[in-house]
Amino acid sequence: MSRPRARLIESTPSLLAAHLRRSAELEAEMARIVAGREGLDVDTDPRPRLVVAVFGSVMRVTERMWSEGDDFSLSAMRELTATYLEQVGPPLMGNWRTN
Repeated sequence: MSRPRARLIESTPSLLAAHLRRSAELEAEMARIVAGREGLDVDTDPRPRLVVAVFGSVMRVTERMWSEGDDFSLSAMRELTATYLEQVGPPLMGNWRTN
């Protein structure tokens, strides 16, 4: 998302509400996909929703830090994303089927 677009959404309550609603819908769909791939029931096992929530949070932090920085290149966004995902990846990488 571009900086001007992000600012417009954040400063307009109706746009922010629509953005958050769409984000929640996408997160729910992604959790269903993760659960299906792992052979889990998304309604009884919280891990698929947690993984999606963590990923979404990493992306929100990345976007904010990138938009407040000095380098607005795609490579800078990728580098920040990788750095933040590395912080949460190891705890989430275990074999869920044996836990």
